[in-house]
Amino acid sequence: MLGLKMRLCALTMTLLLGGCAVGGALQTGADLGPRAPESAGVDVPEFDLTMTTYAPKGEPRLAILALHGFGDHARSTFAKAGPYWAERGAIVYAYDQRGFGHNPSRGRWPGQAALIEDFAAALAFVRRQHPRLPVVALGHSMGGAVVLAGLGEGLARPDASVLLAPAVWGGDTLGPGYRMLAWTMSVLMPDARFTGEGVVRIQASDNLEALRALGRDPLYVGPPSPREFLGLIRLTDRALAALPAVTGPVLMVYGAHDEVIPPDAIEAAYARLGGHKSYLFAPEGWHLLMRDLHAESVLAQVWDWIAARGLAPPPGN
Repeated sequence: MLGLKMRLCALTMTLLLGGCAVGGALQTGADLGPRAPESAGVDVPEFDLTMTTYAPKGEPRLAILALHGFGDHARSTFAKAGPYWAERGAIVYAYDQRGFGHNPSRGRWPGQAALIEDFAAALAFVRRQHPRLPVVALGHSMGGAVVLAGLGEGLARPDASVLLAPAVWGGDTLGPGYRMLAWTMSVLMPDARFTGEGVVRIQASDNLEALRALGRDPLYVGPPSPREFLGLIRLTDRALAALPAVTGPVLMVYGAHDEVIPPDAIEAAYARLGGHKSYLFAPEGWHLLMRDLHAESVLAQVWDWIAARGLAPPPGN
């Protein structure tokens, strides 16, 4: 089986040669449906992106701000994790990042600056809602890169952060050849979408039903267009540049079967990460750590790490 870098190179070259099936262009504003309402019982007038919340039965003892990955949306990514942590005393705020999910901007790449600024604004919103609670920022994949950039650039100061399979394949770990191909495709066919069928096969989870559900989800954006792929590279570059300046407790989680983010990129990012850092290796984990068949083990260990820092009630309390 080819390594991930070889497979991606083969895919990119095939895109250049026009050998993959091409999907439609990015949606325009006229194609987008109405914005979905916020979760019942939660007023978010100061934050203009769709927010989903998972609240505990009693008074919350911790707030978690959760960011999904590329193409996904909050209600999909945190369908299991949100209720799991809420049952243990957290109020979870999971928002659809700009350009994704229920937002009117779905299908339009917003740029890395907007994504990072939205994270800072969302964290400020949660702080205003719960000024006496500790706040943990949690990001999956692209969401992890957004959190990293916000932390390292001093735009966001949560009490702790959790990075689940963060998108950190960039910087020195991504060679100039990949960058040139990405730039070329972004100029020639910026909004085309390619299936990669017959060229590259990457499995994101061992939970096949979860993968089928993603395929049926009308809100799922799908594989990145060349414009979005170049934007993701620039986002990861910014996240990696911010690594040494990160302060505060940070947990990085990576699955043994992750076929999306190469292990050497994760190891290099963790080595450069500043602050008080911890690393959790999930031997049965894939890229979709919160939706895998063994997701509950990861969710429990994340909660234990938060509780060990005095930010959440210990298990059973």
